Amino acid sequence: MIKKLLLVVLLALVAYCYWPRHPDLLGYQPREMAALQIQAAQQAGGKHWVAYAVTSYKIHTGQYGFPPLTAAGIALDTSRAVSLARSAVDENDKDEALKPLISAYETIKQQTGKTYDPKAVAQLEMKIRGLLKEETPDDVIAAMMAEEMALIHGGTPKKYLEPARFFTAALKEDQTSTWRAAQQNLQKGWADLQRTARAK
Repeated sequence: MIKKLLLVVLLALVAYCYWPRHPDLLGYQPREMAALQIQAAQQAGGKHWVAYAVTSYKIHTGQYGFPPLTAAGIALDTSRAVSLARSAVDENDKDEALKPLISAYETIKQQTGKTYDPKAVAQLEMKIRGLLKEETPDDVIAAMMAEEMALIHGGTPKKYLEPARFFTAALKEDQTSTWRAAQQNLQKGWADLQRTARAK
């Protein structure tokens, strides 16, 4: 009886992990996405990388709809990239942080059928992180974020300037631990991105 029960549980687990899914980078819920991102930002700030990876996993399964094993791989790559980027002291360190981020974007591209260049997207993201540390003007960061969105979702960077401004404000608020304001701007940014990218 116990063996049969274990077999049923095992089969259910395998079915859950391998059941075909159709990930959608615009299928998220803006409110839930914003809350999860704030959680991830707080965990990254405290260098709680296991917790950060778990939150990233929740984002990629619950918000984007990736299969569990794929989401786990993406979560581990993004967690490693962020942890390495935060401790980088020279260009070699930055290159090491870039590798797992490229890997994450390659997996996302394969699963979603997007046509972007994973290396170009990862480089832009790393550059944006660097600009935040240098107190770069908001408009410059927003322009780069709009470029990244255009690479991923299609269209011109100009099309994504409005959601990029919301995300930039949220990133700046993250740096000062102004969590409520950051979450509000993230929610607006995700909702605006969803509308903008779908309006082709």
